[in-house]
Amino acid sequence: MKFWKNSVLFVLALLLMSPIFAHDADNGKREYGMQARYDHIVCQTDFATHSVDNVVSHVPDTTTQLNPYKEEIATEVSTLKGYLDTGNKEEFNKYLKETLHPKLRDLTKEIKDSYKGKNNKDLDKDTKQAIRDQFKTDKKTMATCIANTAKDFAQGKITHMQDDLNEWNKKLDNLSARGIDVSEMKQIVSDAQSSVVDPLSSAVSGNADELKDALHKYCLGNGCKVNFHFFAKIYIARLNMMLEHIEGTNKTLDANMLAQVKSDISAASSALSSVGTSAYTDQTRAAVWDNIKKASEDLRALIKSARSG
Repeated sequence: MKFWKNSVLFVLALLLMSPIFAHDADNGKREYGMQARYDHIVCQTDFATHSVDNVVSHVPDTTTQLNPYKEEIATEVSTLKGYLDTGNKEEFNKYLKETLHPKLRDLTKEIKDSYKGKNNKDLDKDTKQAIRDQFKTDKKTMATCIANTAKDFAQGKITHMQDDLNEWNKKLDNLSARGIDVSEMKQIVSDAQSSVVDPLSSAVSGNADELKDALHKYCLGNGCKVNFHFFAKIYIARLNMMLEHIEGTNKTLDANMLAQVKSDISAASSALSSVGTSAYTDQTRAAVWDNIKKASEDLRALIKSARSG
């Protein structure tokens, strides 16, 4: 009976821990990623429309050819904003890929042809140079705009990662207060802070290239060149913690069921170790997470068996 008194307290404490399977990928998949991509495309469309104004002001004959693009792009950006506001990632990505990006490519070609093409061989040297000079100015403006969107994206990513770690620390503190050994999980959180969140925070103050590299380098979960795989690590550690606690408070557990849980956890740990800091393939993701899920199910079955025995 003492076992179940302690275990009930333990299980209640564990209920504070929410499921984490859905958080495994974190490189631009959340709302701040959509906002950053929208801001980035606005930088590009602003440059495109300024380029139209630049050419038209120097080559008025291109007005009919180029000006309609400005209205079309404005409409398309507005449509994209609608998908952003409703959080419709699927339509957002589809519209960006199939509509806006092709339109910008077409406009870029039209702009180049309008003052570099065969029909404009007679444009004087000074006019062409004036167009080029304005392009350079507008490109610098676009580059600054894009750099700022990257910083905004990084700050959003940092905030979400820090929120995840803070939430886990809070949960672990609650468990520790109930006498549960959470040292392994605490170490994982600490390692994630020093290996992922802190370096990315430092990179925000660097130049654009450094920040771009850091954004692809530091992922709490999966989706970067170098991945910490925090959620898989913390979930495996959580399973170990639960199993150790139950083993320490009950000596009559079903031996076969106990061995199965340990085997599941070992398989998940081995699969994760093989992945290292690489991104998951479909196969390696399944090898890690299917075994984590199976270990959770088998552990619940073990507890149910012990409780009814």
